Amino acid sequence: MNGDVHARFCERLGVRFPRATRLVIVVKGTKAQALAIREECRVVLEQTLRLTLDMEKTHITHVNAGFTFLGHRIIRKRGPRGTMHVVSTIPHDKAKRFRRELTALLSANHGRCTVEVIEQLNRKLIGWGQFYRFTDHVAKVFSRIDRAVFWKLAHWLGCKRRSCVRTRPACATCRRPVGHQRSIGHN
Repeated sequence: MNGDVHARFCERLGVRFPRATRLVIVVKGTKAQALAIREECRVVLEQTLRLTLDMEKTHITHVNAGFTFLGHRIIRKRGPRGTMHVVSTIPHDKAKRFRRELTALLSANHGRCTVEVIEQLNRKLIGWGQFYRFTDHVAKVFSRIDRAVFWKLAHWLGCKRRSCVRTRPACATCRRPVGHQRSIGHN
């Protein structure tokens, strides 16, 4: 995956953009060049499309500092061979908010049907996973969400069935096999 972001624009008369249309312009050059291009974009948007560009909300930032656009964190990072690559990641606040949303779904309402709760949970997880399927470095974020959902669902089912949920496996399954003793500092 090379991290390219694809966007389509309809360029015909009579096309109505949403009220708060978001636009990213990537410029390779100095900050002065970026400011000049921002001014040119403002003029074109106002004269041709009759859209206003809010200069207070229009930010110029270096790609190494990163920015969030449409729910994705876009930043340039050093790759495994030392070269710099632009990557799209999941913002920390989005992942945290999604975990809290799933926790809130499973924290209350123990009287609901188990199948309905799991179906609702699956719809949310599938939708979120599909939205972030082309981002980079998602394994750690997905595993945190998976762990939170697993334990919260286990506790929710335990409260529903009025049974205890252990946070660790039973001691019989945790024992070290006979003959495998750990030796520290000895070969």
